[in-house]
Amino acid sequence: MTSVEQDYDRTTVKSVKPVTVSSILSDFAEKTSAHGIPQIILNSRIVVKLVWSLLFSAAFIIFCIQTSNILSNYYTFRTHVELVNSQFVEFPAVTICNFNRMKRSKLAENSRYQAVLELESKNFVRDVIGDVENYDWLWSSDYWSELPSEPKIPNTDSPERVNGTRGRRDTVSDENQLSFGDYSYGLEWDDLPDLFDKLGPDFASKILDRIAPTKEELRTMGHQAKDFVMQCNFNKAKCDYRNFTAFQNKQYGNCFTFDLTQQGQRRGRITKVGSEYGLHLTLFIEKLQYVGLFTEESGVRLVIHPNNIMPHPEDVGISVTPGFATSIGLRQVQLKRLSGRYGNCTGDDTKNHLYSDKYDYSIISCQKKCFLDHLKERCGCVNNIYDDYANIPNCNDKGLIESQERCQQQVEIDFHTNKVECNCPAPCKEYIYNTKLSTALWPSEFYQPHLRDKLKAENISAYRNLDNTETSRNNLVRVKIYFEELNYELIEQVPAHTVAEVLGSIGGLLGLYIGCSVLTICELVALSYHLTCFAVRKLST
Repeated sequence: MTSVEQDYDRTTVKSVKPVTVSSILSDFAEKTSAHGIPQIILNSRIVVKLVWSLLFSAAFIIFCIQTSNILSNYYTFRTHVELVNSQFVEFPAVTICNFNRMKRSKLAENSRYQAVLELESKNFVRDVIGDVENYDWLWSSDYWSELPSEPKIPNTDSPERVNGTRGRRDTVSDENQLSFGDYSYGLEWDDLPDLFDKLGPDFASKILDRIAPTKEELRTMGHQAKDFVMQCNFNKAKCDYRNFTAFQNKQYGNCFTFDLTQQGQRRGRITKVGSEYGLHLTLFIEKLQYVGLFTEESGVRLVIHPNNIMPHPEDVGISVTPGFATSIGLRQVQLKRLSGRYGNCTGDDTKNHLYSDKYDYSIISCQKKCFLDHLKERCGCVNNIYDDYANIPNCNDKGLIESQERCQQQVEIDFHTNKVECNCPAPCKEYIYNTKLSTALWPSEFYQPHLRDKLKAENISAYRNLDNTETSRNNLVRVKIYFEELNYELIEQVPAHTVAEVLGSIGGLLGLYIGCSVLTICELVALSYHLTCFAVRKLST
């Protein structure tokens, strides 16, 4: 055999070197771009292999931990807060309600309320309520001849929310358990005085629930805008009661909303800040018209709310005291939430709330509708004056109250203890108004005579009764509502990291700890392929 043939045989033998797992790994270690792996596979010393294995394992563990933190932050969707500068802000809607639902003088004209007036006139009731005024002049024919006729007020059918969901008194039955039972439920009473004797201190709402005035009675027998709104200025321009829209609320009777955007006016925009701008109101609460059996407080309930959201004064609002000038500084906050896989919020097209044809979605309106729907389904009646349920019997009607009061009570208990399932997520977009209040005694002794002279031509009944500082302070409420800043706070729920940021962060960790890149991952895929092919060939032989 020649030397050439011998060399050829050696080459042939070398070229057909058998393939093993070790040879595949060695070939990968020689070619891979990853750090640490060649030191583990190619080094012949066991100690060195062990050290590099420990270092690589530690780096890989740190990489996994930090990658887990990045992914966790990505799926947290943290909140992003930003202060947005603006040239103007839209002035919110302002709803005002007198604490007194129905006027005393109007009750005298309705035979259904004679028992109320008779009970009101008793001395023991005056001792409970506190009789600080003389009501005799109210029945004088001379006074009634001086009063102006009732004004016609624009009436949208926007209503009030049900009071039944919170109209119960919680009593402690033992140290660890609360009873949600209403002490007025199940009482046997023959007439109004008998009911009054059996009720507790917070009897006003209970008596009114039993009488159950209709929406029309609240409208005609409640305080009217022409008497209630004595003075009105918006952005230094004069306004009056005709700029308010009336609706009826079960707890407060007639309420009135000031909302220029609903009237198609662009002058609802605020371009200047400070107490000199915004909405200024002087309100006459007609304290001598209060009915103590119906009303425990005196003053005005005021709600500042977005223009497209239904007001709920019995749940959200500010109580304004007569005899004071109250300044309310506003700061607008806009909330944006993520929906879908990011969070549970609902859009403006949701219709599972009260008056969905007139107002946008709100959690309170949704919860109220949920309660009323369950009450209607289980008891066949409701306890409100909403137009959405105009054809449903009232649970407090005389014919139903005895048979349905236990059913109504049970629904209320279930609602308060979260046994009634209501799907009322937060809206995806929401405006709220942070308020800052300050008060001052008003009117002063020196200003009161000038104020009375101004009222002479505007409101004869107010002029007649506000003859001194004390009566003025008992009957007048002064309110200034304005923006403290034009910029607004934007609170937006956003992902803490985008997909690109997550990939970049993970890639940085791969390069920092184990010297890998996308190409290294491709090499690992190729290695897996070769090992798989080797295993398949082994199994087939």
